[in-house]
Amino acid sequence: MRLHVLTVMLMLALSAGAASATPAIDDEAKAAIQEAVGELQERYIKARTAGELGPERANFFKTSGKKYDRHLTPEIVVLALNERIHTEPSVDAYIKWELVASLDTIPDELVPSAVQAYYNAPLPEPQPGMEMQDQMRLQQALQGARQNQLPRIRSQWQQELKTRTSGNHVIFGYRNALRERLPVGPQSIQAALQDAYQRAEAGHNPKPVVDKIISNARSWAIDAPPAQVRAVAEMMADAAGHKGPRVFTGLEWDDGARAIKFVPHRFQLDEELRIVAEEIVAMNQGGGLQLK
Repeated sequence: MRLHVLTVMLMLALSAGAASATPAIDDEAKAAIQEAVGELQERYIKARTAGELGPERANFFKTSGKKYDRHLTPEIVVLALNERIHTEPSVDAYIKWELVASLDTIPDELVPSAVQAYYNAPLPEPQPGMEMQDQMRLQQALQGARQNQLPRIRSQWQQELKTRTSGNHVIFGYRNALRERLPVGPQSIQAALQDAYQRAEAGHNPKPVVDKIISNARSWAIDAPPAQVRAVAEMMADAAGHKGPRVFTGLEWDDGARAIKFVPHRFQLDEELRIVAEEIVAMNQGGGLQLK
């Protein structure tokens, strides 16, 4: 794995004119940021080497990284989020998770850039068994297996799931932390819908993201501009019901076939999105909350 030291980003910032939205960064701040990124990389790799998914939570800049406080402005954080800090997606996501967690909120003038960073967040690692070749390999491994072997095979399957999707602990952590700091509106809701879509497409449950979208849309739409509410409602309705590819979510014994088989499933974006889309338009027009 190779670490980018943000040299290009920082040089662009140093050469930015006063009218630019890109913040100027002095040499001391540049050195401090590079040092912090290096520490975060070491912290993550150490955790992974120890067999962990990564640090349990993002709290580096609230604890041992407090020395970087005066250099870690919202402008610099959002600038870094829009750069590829590391070539390994999970390392990139972990560093950005920590950077986002250093902020309580994102200032209004930085929201468009932060939304763009959300769109460009590292993609979720896909579940095993999404590709036909992988499905055939997994099915073949079950041939001739007896019922009393189910616990051992199930344990092996769980280990493969953990190994092949281990980076999602920090990838989802970063995505969630960034979404939580964005003000609710058309831009952030559209980005969150893409997040939910990408999770389903990678064979993961999008429900936690969809639930947040629904909750946020309901509270925001009450007094939001009608045109914006209609646009958000249309996006939500379009996304409702989208199903990701078939993945294997477990193993069970089939009495009829006298064989162990994988349990297939397709995660989807809840149809409730369509119902709530109609609901928020009615609320915004003064129709009140329609209880069903």
